[in-house]
Amino acid sequence: DDRAALIVSDLECAESHGGVALPVTTTRVAEQVTRYHGAEVVWTAPGEAELSAQVADNHIVLAADGEGGFIIPAVGRHLDPVAAFVRLMSLVARTRLTVSAIDERIPASYVVDTHVITPWAKKGMVMRLVREQSDAPELEDGFGGVRLVYGPRRWVFVATDATEALTRLWAEGESQSDADDLLLRWTERLHAALA
Repeated sequence: DDRAALIVSDLECAESHGGVALPVTTTRVAEQVTRYHGAEVVWTAPGEAELSAQVADNHIVLAADGEGGFIIPAVGRHLDPVAAFVRLMSLVARTRLTVSAIDERIPASYVVDTHVITPWAKKGMVMRLVREQSDAPELEDGFGGVRLVYGPRRWVFVATDATEALTRLWAEGESQSDADDLLLRWTERLHAALA
């Protein structure tokens, strides 16, 4: 699903050079893809509502939720699979490349995610722990969570779920094992704190 967001972003930015709205849990390869076409990524909190709010801006030409859903602002402000499919077919037809050929020209990315069951009463403690135990050179507070930045394509994003007794974690690494290790490190820290 993350790859689909990159492929469609690449095609849409090549055509229109407008901005793309993506959740902060998406690979940072997206910045490289959009920058190549003179466009930019507008980062949002995960969720359709946040993406919908961004497409109200005229320079946003695409929003993707990173889970296979797309918003085509020219058609509407909500996830629309039919509009996304029609737009994708139109863009692919104009490039005269196969989807696999387009995918091959985009650098590999490694994003993994999981969740930790978190009692409602301990959600604040969990987020405080993430901030206090951060070993990352940079910490970004926002988008409904905390992003621990270890490098340009090495980060962990932690956010408590608004509707369920869960804490959600995403990690990107420079390789699959790097992403898995970052995610495991923070998952283990949360489990230890909640034990």
